This record gives sequence, structure tokens and C-alpha cells, in this order.
Amino acid sequence: MLGTRWPHAWLQPYHKDMLLVRVRPGAEHAMAAAVNHPAQRRHQNPGLAAIARHHRDGALHGVHVIGHSESSGSRKRSSHPLTNAVRSAEPGEHDDVIGSGSLLVHVRNPRHRQRLHDALKSDPHIRHVERVPVRYIWASRQGRGLEDIDALFPTVRMWNLRSIRLQQARANPNFQEANRISVALLDSGVDEEHPALRGRIHEYVTHYRGLPPLRRRDLVGHGTHIAGVIAGSNEGELSGGGICRCRLTVYKIVDDRTEAEYGRLRLFTVDPTRYLRALHMCVRERHQVINLSLGGPARPSQEEAEVLRRLVANDSIVVVAMGNPSGGNPYALSYPAASPDMIAVGAVGPSDAPLPFSRRGKHITVTAPGISIWSTLPTYAGRWGRQLERREWHPIWRNRYFDAWPGTSVACPHVTGAVALLIAKCGRMPVRDVRQRLMDTADNTPGMRRKRFSPTFGAGRLNVAKLLGR
Repeated sequence: MLGTRWPHAWLQPYHKDMLLVRVRPGAEHAMAAAVNHPAQRRHQNPGLAAIARHHRDGALHGVHVIGHSESSGSRKRSSHPLTNAVRSAEPGEHDDVIGSGSLLVHVRNPRHRQRLHDALKSDPHIRHVERVPVRYIWASRQGRGLEDIDALFPTVRMWNLRSIRLQQARANPNFQEANRISVALLDSGVDEEHPALRGRIHEYVTHYRGLPPLRRRDLVGHGTHIAGVIAGSNEGELSGGGICRCRLTVYKIVDDRTEAEYGRLRLFTVDPTRYLRALHMCVRERHQVINLSLGGPARPSQEEAEVLRRLVANDSIVVVAMGNPSGGNPYALSYPAASPDMIAVGAVGPSDAPLPFSRRGKHITVTAPGISIWSTLPTYAGRWGRQLERREWHPIWRNRYFDAWPGTSVACPHVTGAVALLIAKCGRMPVRDVRQRLMDTADNTPGMRRKRFSPTFGAGRLNVAKLLGR
């Protein structure tokens, strides 16, 4: 999230037209019966029958499988898409019930969601049904916004790398580059042809089974900027260089057209199906570090919480932006930053002073530079939002190639890159060990008043030289 604040009421916690559904064994046959004999199944399986009715009436955007059962591949496919979807999500005899998959049901009319929710709750073949939390990566608004906040400090190129002592870390004779460390970035995409990112992207995922493929571009620029902080090269007159050179996999989880309007605010929202699918892929690929510069006010769904627990169990280090205050309350929680076992990162400026757009809380781990951060932007035109002028929305065009941006979003990848370097030196580590090492080696900032921990700063500002020097 970039450096701006907005009223809490404008942040929608849940998608109004979506439900997450977890089915029980035998749901495939019940769905087939509901499709073929709707009148007979209306009372026996009210939830599945309601889904079948919405599909028949054209009232569904779609039913998407989030995770797949290990045993579903051996079963014969049906000719009906709903039956196939339930078949893919249905837990087999030896599957882990939670991990074997869920369905995301997307209705066309939000008014249908609550009635469908009630019907699914009373269906014996449904284990669990819940609303879908919204996750945001971007915000902008009229008035005092990004430009004004960014002007609080002069743009001194690469001050951030000096602040975290990256050059001193690299000067250590025992320094190990992160060439073999797998880092995942779930975001708005990336301009893989950018001169400072060319050859730095190991894999770029834009296609998710059963969904239209997304274009291989980053209209917003958010993902490209973060990719540059993590792994940008230092070649070229304007390039500043990233934290490390790693095996960076980019998962595009934002449709370029996905914008939600609340008052005068423009928000770019994460596609929930692609987001959850990408998390499942991170479990399968066993990425060592995962960057999530995103969040929202609602607690994670069971599906999101479980896949995050699986990542932690695999010793994947999940680094998450603390997020931006809402409703004037800097302690309002943002998830998944506030979820258990996450490395939550706040933002500070050149003087290590807290920034007004960085959330606070007992779950924060450390802070990192988060204003006037010079990094890559797509080489083609794009916009980071729209501004309301004379009752009409007008696009606010972003820069191309490079720019300096603020936010907890850009503080987060500093820690991601540092953790990749730590793993390159010490090997794979449990998240509790990584968190403790980050906190033990962080610089105590003046605002902490010599306390070992502060809900504003965590254990202090990231120091890569000390992190790798022990």
C-alpha cells in the first residue's frame, strides 16, 4: 500500500458478491443430482441446488476452484462445469480436509449473496461457508495525497540503501549473494523488459487454470516498483539497484481493470481467486521468501489462514506490509500483516522518524525505509489512480522507467531482500528464528527511547550489515 490514508468506512472489508465454500466428501454426486434433478434436490441439498439454479439462470459470474484434491485427478470428469468444480474441490479419502480445496462462488447480483449463504449453511454436503475478505494494493485520493507526503523529505536517491547499511553488508568477505534463493512477489505484475529488471525475473505467472489469462504487463506499476527494490540491477545512469539478486517469481494477482470506487477514493483490489491460487502455488513451489505488499481490514478466511500456516510450516518466510491507517486510527489492524507468524514491516523516513501512513501494533517486527524510495516503473504508460474534477474522473498518470514512491508497500521489499540474503548465508530457517534475528540486529531508533520494542518501530530499523554479520 502506498503512502496515503483514508476513512475506515471507505475500506470495504469483504467482497459483496462472493462466498468461499468448502465441500464434504460426496458433494460431487450431490451437485450432479442438483444439476440433473433440481426439484428433487431443493430440500435435500438447498445450497448446491441454489448454486445450480443461479448457474442455470445466468446469475453467476463463475464458480472457481481454489485448491485441488490430490485424488480428484483419478476420477472421471463430468460434462457439467459445476460438477467438475465440486469434483476438483471435494476431499478424497486420504486428503487433508482443509488443504484439499475450496470453491469461490461469484454471483452477479450482490443481493443474492446472503440468501445463497443461508442456503449453503443448511446444506449437509457443505462443511463451511464464509465471506471473502478484500485485499488492496493501492490507494489514492484528492487533496493531501502521495505527492504532498512524498514532499516531506527530499528525494536523495538511494538513501534507503545507505540507511539499512547494504554497502557495508556487501563489503563483508563472507557475503553471499542470493542467486539460488527463491523469492515470490504477489502483486500487480511486472515490466519484465525494463532495463533494470531484464534477466532478473525467473518466472512470471499470469495464467491460472480455469481463468482468463492476464496480460503480461503492469498497468499500475506497483509490482514493478517493488520488484526493483528487491532485485533491480545497478546498471545504467538512473538505476539504483535492489537489495539482492535472487530467483524472483512474480505472480500477477491484480486485473488491470479491477478498480473499486468509494467516495473520492480509487482502490486497486486483489483478485481473490488468483491471490489464493498463488498462495497455494507458493506452498507447492516452496519459495523461501514471499513478499505481500497488500492487505485489508478483514481477518483472513479459513482458506487464506490455512495456506499461510502451511507456508510457515514449510519454513517459507512471509514478509507483509503493515498497511496504512484507516479512520485516523494507526493501530487499526491490517491482514495478513496481523496474522500469526508473519514478518510485519512498518515504514520510517531518513531520520528514522515514524511516517504518518504506517500502521502500528504489537505484531510489527521491524521498520524499513518507506518514503522517496527510488525504484523501477514500467517503461510504458499507466496510471496509479483517478482524480475527481468537475464531477468527472480523470486518470492520474504515473511516471515511466523510474520514480520515488512512499508507503509500507515499498518498505516491505527491503526486508524481503534482506531475508533472502540471510537465507543465502545461513540456509533455510524457521520463521521464529528469522524474526528473532531481524529484531536482535535492528537499529534502535531515537523515537524508541532506548526501549527494546515499540508498537511504532517494532525492534527498530532494519540493519542488513548486522543481520548478516553475526
